[in-house]
Amino acid sequence: MEPLKNRSDSRSKLLSASPSEVFAAMSDPARVARWWGPAGFTNSIHQFDFCPGGKWLLTMHGPDGKDYPNESRFTRIEADNVFEIEHLSEHHFILTIELQPKASGTEVKWRQTFDTIEHYQRIAEFVASANEQNLERLPPKFSVKRMPPNLLLFKHHIPERSISEIREATNKAWVLGDDRFKRRVQKQLVNRPGFGGGSNL
Repeated sequence: MEPLKNRSDSRSKLLSASPSEVFAAMSDPARVARWWGPAGFTNSIHQFDFCPGGKWLLTMHGPDGKDYPNESRFTRIEADNVFEIEHLSEHHFILTIELQPKASGTEVKWRQTFDTIEHYQRIAEFVASANEQNLERLPPKFSVKRMPPNLLLFKHHIPERSISEIREATNKAWVLGDDRFKRRVQKQLVNRPGFGGGSNL
C-alpha cells in the first residue's frame, strides 16, 4: 500500500465554534446542503442516513449549469469528533474530517485520500482548490438561535391566575410589582421636591 500522505490532500481551518456546534453543521442535511462543495455549487440532498454504513445521495449543481450526482456511504461517525465518508461514484476516495477542540474554537482537519498516488496526482490541483473552497464555505461563526426574552415567559407553563393578574394589571396600566416595590417607589416620589405626600400607587 502506497503511503497515505502521498495520495492525500490534507488541510485545516480554525473555526470560532465548539466541536459540538461544528458537528451539528455536519450532521444536519439542511445545513450541509448550504456549505458542501466548492464555491458556486448548490446541493440537493436525496438521502442522508447519518450513521456508520448509512447512504448519502446528493446532486451537486455546478455554476456551469451541470448536475453532478454523488453517492457516498458513512464509514465512521463519532459525535463532536469525526465525520468520515467513502465516496463511491466516479472518483473513489475516503474523506475524513476530524474536529479538535482549541482554546479559540475548533480546528477542522480535512483529509481526502485516494486509492493510488497516480489517481491523486492526476487531479491534485483541482482537489486542492475544491477542498480549500469547501472549507471556506463552513461558517466562520456558529450562532445559537436564542428565544426572544418575551417568549421565554412561555417556555414553561404559567398558572392561569398569574396570567389573569398580568392581564388585569396591563389593562389598568398598573405598575407591576409587589407591595414592597410600590412602597419604595412611593417613598422616592414623596421625598422628591415638588411632590406631596398624597401620591397613590
